[in-house]
Amino acid sequence: MKKNKYRRLPNGFGTISHLSGKRRKPYVAKAPAVYIIDEDNQTGKYSRLIIGSAETWEKAYQLLLKYNETPYNLSKKNTTLKQVYDAWSKEHFEIVSDSSEKGYKAAFSILENYYDKPFCKLRAFDFENAAKESGKNAPTLKRYKTLINMLYKYAIKYEITTVDFSQAVDLSSLRNRNPNKKKKNIFTKKEIDTLWKSKDKRTVQIILVMIYSGVRIEELLSLTKEDVFLDRQVFEIGDSKTENGIRTVPIADKMLPFFKQFMKEKGKTNHLILNAKGTKFGYHNFRKNYWNPTMEELGMNHRPHETRHTCASLLADHKIEPRTIKKILGHSGAMDLTEKVYTHLDDKVLLDAINTL
Repeated sequence: MKKNKYRRLPNGFGTISHLSGKRRKPYVAKAPAVYIIDEDNQTGKYSRLIIGSAETWEKAYQLLLKYNETPYNLSKKNTTLKQVYDAWSKEHFEIVSDSSEKGYKAAFSILENYYDKPFCKLRAFDFENAAKESGKNAPTLKRYKTLINMLYKYAIKYEITTVDFSQAVDLSSLRNRNPNKKKKNIFTKKEIDTLWKSKDKRTVQIILVMIYSGVRIEELLSLTKEDVFLDRQVFEIGDSKTENGIRTVPIADKMLPFFKQFMKEKGKTNHLILNAKGTKFGYHNFRKNYWNPTMEELGMNHRPHETRHTCASLLADHKIEPRTIKKILGHSGAMDLTEKVYTHLDDKVLLDAINTL
């Protein structure tokens, strides 16, 4: 019997195979192969989604034709990017560290303008444009690219889409530069004097504590009363974004009255600094409802992290040894071998340093 000849299918269109044996629908239509990466983002394998089976080659071809017009699972065509992320994160965040979770959340915020767009309609240039417009630095964009890969792996697994556009996302032009880098805008002496004139205001007290300790805002808001040791005049950072961030921070003499006041206050949680509800401050709540209005009221324009730059600058101006500055700030920076062996500095050394400010 002469073998039937069928038309050649275009590249990337999919395939049609004929199953052996007696079958009512022997022709199987399969979507184009997609490369599915492993969790380590290093290896993977090609996989094809079976679209359906048909009695004849022509009917299988029609299945492929319809699929290529809308290349995704029709029952999930309206699943948004945000819905995919929410479902993925619910599973993934159970197996990663808190710092990794924060990193993925920061990376996902880059796509805020695309949250409500159906996932299957996103393309590589959407992800590239979001990255370019975000102003994020290279480390964040690296996590961002990993997130995109993982979202596609998840979406393909649950047949939300079958085309993995993450492989085409190219962020190489952003690799060796920091598009979000801004000139360090430290608080001036005049601005610090202005803050002291308003020292009775809670938000100003928090700002001053940050300037006179170099502590990150997230670290400060996470402190509990058990982390504070007034007798030693220090507090302990046990949870930080870096290993070097886990450290002992001195409480400057000027800051001691604020800490004593914070310690006396009672709320629903045992955090050192409480919000109006008596619970832990959330970063975004603090930034939007407290930090920003205070900056506007005092005629200043600073981000919370600039208190940390200010502390480092002031310590350097007062000729404090670099290794002492790095221990206070919890930043290894460009530590040489000699500096790295100093795993501990006496509380008095740190306190004397911070009291020079």
